[in-house]
Amino acid sequence: MNLKDRVIEMKEEVENLRKECFENTFAMDLLKELKMQNNRQHIVNKRQHITIIVLICVIVAMIIGFFVYENQFDTVSEQTTVDGGNGTATYLENSNLGDINYGEDN
Repeated sequence: MNLKDRVIEMKEEVENLRKECFENTFAMDLLKELKMQNNRQHIVNKRQHITIIVLICVIVAMIIGFFVYENQFDTVSEQTTVDGGNGTATYLENSNLGDINYGEDN
C-alpha cells in the first residue's frame, strides 16, 4: 500500500468520524430538547393538580358557607291546638320533625 492510498483511506476515516460526531451531536441535542419538554410538562402537571385541589377546597367552602347561611334563620312553625275530650293536643305544622304535643290528661 502506497502513501497516496493511505492518505485517501485516512480521509475517508476522518469523514466517517465527522459524520458520526455530527450524528452523536444531533442525537444529544434531541435528547436535551426531549428532557426540557418533559420537565416543562411535569411542571404543568403539578400546576394542574394544585389548581384542582384549590378548586375542590373552594367548592367545599361554598357548600359549608351555604349551610351556615341557611341555618342562621329560625324555623317558623305554626301550632294548631285541638281540644279533645281527654286533653289538649298541639300539632306543630311546619316543624321539621312533625311533633305532636299531647298535653296533660284531665
